[in-house]
Amino acid sequence: HMQVLAGFAVDVLGVRAKRSWGVSLGESNALLAAGHWTDMGALCAEMRDTRHFDEAAGGSFLAAREQWRATGCPELAAGDPWRAVVVRAPLDALQEVLRADDIAGRAFLLVIHADDEAEIGGAPAAVAAALTRLGAVGVELPRMPAVHCALLSPAAAAYRALHRRTLAATDVEAWGHAGRLPTDQGSDAVADAILAQALCTVDVR
Repeated sequence: HMQVLAGFAVDVLGVRAKRSWGVSLGESNALLAAGHWTDMGALCAEMRDTRHFDEAAGGSFLAAREQWRATGCPELAAGDPWRAVVVRAPLDALQEVLRADDIAGRAFLLVIHADDEAEIGGAPAAVAAALTRLGAVGVELPRMPAVHCALLSPAAAAYRALHRRTLAATDVEAWGHAGRLPTDQGSDAVADAILAQALCTVDVR
């Protein structure tokens, strides 16, 4: 609905923004809201037709299953391959827990909200073990795709292709968590930036 709100603000209220800002999947929204991308209908159609978020990154989590198999963890691919939660805990303590031998590489720091709150995800047993060691209760994120970690890697090329789109000229800057998106450098640079943030931890502090 970001595009609807942006349209209302510009067309009805007469607001003239200088920047559009999004986080995670919201970076695509920021590009659409700022007018750098003008093909929202085509993008939605491609997302539907490729079933990227229904099967690869989310839904059936095919990318996560493939990555588990590729890293020698077929048992994680055979069962439920993904769980994501929000957890309240000191960031240093959380990072230490995620480095433990039986958790590292199986549970990941996805999004840092604040010094004492973050999203983690990965193999359900590893996420549960991290919560237990922290003495914390996780708030489930049932619709969170397997992004911001290496589990997206098998679908990286498809993810990049989905986000490589024709750019239109506009004076509204589009920003993501790492700074201004490189819209002045062309479609490839923007697609690379979006893919990069989808494969790594996002820090929005």
